[in-house]
Amino acid sequence: MRLPDQVFLLAGGRNRSCAAAAAANNPLGRVGDPEEDIAPVAVFLASDDARYVTGEAIHVDGGQHLPCDQSRPPGL
Repeated sequence: MRLPDQVFLLAGGRNRSCAAAAAANNPLGRVGDPEEDIAPVAVFLASDDARYVTGEAIHVDGGQHLPCDQSRPPGL
């Protein structure tokens, strides 16, 4: 997940190369963004549209939870 610069500084002085490495290792080829990727899922779950959703684990991680042998879809 893309985090504010302050978090990188507090986390041992890591720099943006960490984000590039994370993107390279993610099946979707990018780092997630809390506002663009997580917030819409949270809004959906809090809405009436999710009234029939129960007991689900929704992975908002760009496919990071998939087994290592999964290949990246063509074009990504």
